[in-house]
Amino acid sequence: MTGYKTRGDSGMRLLIIDGWTREGNRTHAHAGVEEQARVFEALVRESQPEAEMRIVDTHVDAGTSDLNLSGYDAAVWTGGGGNIYENDPFNKRQLALGERVLADVPHVWGSCWGFQVITTVCGGEVAPARRPEIGIAKDITVRSLDFSKTMYRGKPNTFDAPAHHFDETARLPREFEIVAENATTLQAVVSKNRRITCTQYHPELPYDYIAKLMQHWAPNYATMVAEDDFRNLLESLKKKEKEEKNFRKIEFRNWLEFVGTGTAPG
Repeated sequence: MTGYKTRGDSGMRLLIIDGWTREGNRTHAHAGVEEQARVFEALVRESQPEAEMRIVDTHVDAGTSDLNLSGYDAAVWTGGGGNIYENDPFNKRQLALGERVLADVPHVWGSCWGFQVITTVCGGEVAPARRPEIGIAKDITVRSLDFSKTMYRGKPNTFDAPAHHFDETARLPREFEIVAENATTLQAVVSKNRRITCTQYHPELPYDYIAKLMQHWAPNYATMVAEDDFRNLLESLKKKEKEEKNFRKIEFRNWLEFVGTGTAPG
C-alpha cells in the first residue's frame, strides 16, 4: 500500500511513537538535548512542512489503548533505552501498540529500539549485542536490492552512521529482507511488501546529539573504553556532524518521499 491521503493542506498524517520511558526522557533533558520524538518531528517538518503529526508515548495505558489509528499514513518509532526482551509493563505497552500499528498503519519506520520492537512483534528475536556500537556504526554496506535504490539514493554503497545500541536483532522475521549491514550487525531491513523499514543506526540523530548523551552517561563506559579513547570519540562525533549533517539524513528523507509517492525521489 503506497501513497498518502491529503487532508486539505495538512499533507501527510504521521504518528511518532516515543520509545523512551518518562525517566529516559528526563535523562535527555539533563543531558541538554531534546526528546528523540521531537527530533523526528523536526526532521519530518524539514521535508514535509504541511505534515500533521502526533507524538504518543506508552508511559501509562491511557492514550494508547484507545488510540485511533485510522487515517494515519505512516508511523515512526524512535530509539529507546531498555531491552525489549525484558518482561515489564512499559515493554508490554510498546509491543501491544506495535501490534496495532503494524496492522493498521500503511507504512512504518523503526530506528534502533523501534527496529527491536518491530522485530519482536513480527516474531523475530532480539538479544544482547555480540559487540555494542557506541557513537558510530562504521562501514555499513548497502545490499543490491530494488528497495536499496529507493532508500539509499544519494548515498555511496558504504558509509558510517550515528549509532548507540547494546542489543541487536539476532533472528530476523521471515517477511523481512536485509538492506544494509556491517561486520557488527544488521543495519537496515525492509519487509517484503515494503510497508516496514527499520534501521539499527540513527539517521535522524545528530552525531553530536549522541555525544552529549554519552558525555552525560560517561560512567557507563568506564569498563568499555579507555578515558582518552572516550574523549577522542566524543570529539570525533562532533566533527562528523559538521561534515555529514545533511548526508546522514538521506535515507529517512528518501523514505518519506517513498511513503508519499511510492517511488524514489527524483
